[in-house]
Amino acid sequence: MAASIVHDLKNPIGVIIGYADMASDDSHPSPERKEYLQIISDEATRMSAMAHEVLEFSRGELNLALIEVNARDYINDVSRTLSPLFTLKGMEYVSNIEYVDSILIDADRMRRVLLNLASNSKDAMLPNPSGGLFTLSVRLVNNNIQFSATDNGPGIPEQIQATLFEPFVTHGKTHGTGLGMLLSKK
Repeated sequence: MAASIVHDLKNPIGVIIGYADMASDDSHPSPERKEYLQIISDEATRMSAMAHEVLEFSRGELNLALIEVNARDYINDVSRTLSPLFTLKGMEYVSNIEYVDSILIDADRMRRVLLNLASNSKDAMLPNPSGGLFTLSVRLVNNNIQFSATDNGPGIPEQIQATLFEPFVTHGKTHGTGLGMLLSKK
């Protein structure tokens, strides 16, 4: 349980640290720095929601907080967090928004899934980041909203494909608990 919590908290903590570093750099104009501070505030709010979610989990509850959001705005917001994770490592980040209407989702939980997928993708491409490309897409497929996260990395190694969604399965990473994909699937 503790490992799950730490794994989930690492992404927003990393975002907060990165944007705090950029906000403290006086070479950035004031409006840009204000945007960085807003992202920091948003991520801290998400961490608070995650703490509440852990309490729910410990009680055996799973309450989705479904809200209606605009798909374009949602992906653009998530992209503000994800894009620097790739560009700071010399990789390219692309968002592909084919569906622009409203969607009903638990925005915070889905954001954590997308952050986890993006983080795994970035890690897989790191040995050779040159030419690395990550794409986050949203589209309507057979009357269902589909999010997809794709990259041009080496793919999931065959030896872990059958156990990918089991706890503590990881490959080639110096960090991580091997719980991210399990949590994302749930």
